[in-house]
Amino acid sequence: MKLKIIPPVYFFSFLFLMIVFHFLFPVKMIIQAPYSYLGVLLILGGFSLTSWARELFRMKDLPVRPGEELKDMVLSGPYCFSRNPMYLGMTLVLLGGSVGLGSLTSFLGPVAFFIVINLIFIPFEEQKLGSTFGARYLAYKNKVRRWL
Repeated sequence: MKLKIIPPVYFFSFLFLMIVFHFLFPVKMIIQAPYSYLGVLLILGGFSLTSWARELFRMKDLPVRPGEELKDMVLSGPYCFSRNPMYLGMTLVLLGGSVGLGSLTSFLGPVAFFIVINLIFIPFEEQKLGSTFGARYLAYKNKVRRWL
């Protein structure tokens, strides 16, 4: 099975929607300046984490797109503390945007992204990795948590 819509499409869609919701339906401002500036740190941290994880895939000449055949597993760097650092990084970027915007409605973006990734992509990828790498993946899965 090949997934037609890839995670970055969901990421950018939810980013766009959370910004639109913030301006069209600013239900309640829950984070004010200067605390909202902490969103920048979350965005930078999330972007750095995603870039680092993606670079490790590139260094091993592995495809990043879910569903493509992998010839090896990445077990170093951020993969030592999260099985999904790219998704974690994207979620942090969305969360940082929500903190920066400060409105309650903007938090729908990271929550929705987390749910979609957790329900659609991660189970699909875990099944594929389990069937490809067997006991090696199971040992890794038992050692490292899904998110943090």
